Amino acid sequence: MSSPIYKAMIFAAGLGTRLKPFTNSHPKALFTVNGKTLLDRNVEYLKKYGITDIIINIHHFGEQIISHAVMNNNWGINISFSDESNELLDTGGGLIKAANYFEGTENFVLYNADILS
Repeated sequence: MSSPIYKAMIFAAGLGTRLKPFTNSHPKALFTVNGKTLLDRNVEYLKKYGITDIIINIHHFGEQIISHAVMNNNWGINISFSDESNELLDTGGGLIKAANYFEGTENFVLYNADILS
């Protein structure tokens, strides 16, 4: 039997080119669908399944994502950020940069910010 999953990573660093013109001044993770941002929806979804620790990689307008998390009191869970401001690392590189976050963790979830489930 595998151990429970408590940690996740949300990939939110991308440029969001398919969501232009919104992403000319905002990160794709803050795109709103029916009154709620993609990031809010995804954090709430992961929380529903027992995730208590999330790391979010940031690059494109990353400071807006940090401000949004602070404004939402980190959704009442442990939120960390993996800052890729200097260089966008894509999916594999983003995970490698955040690898220390998952040390000692048997299972974790990887999630894209622009996914609706």
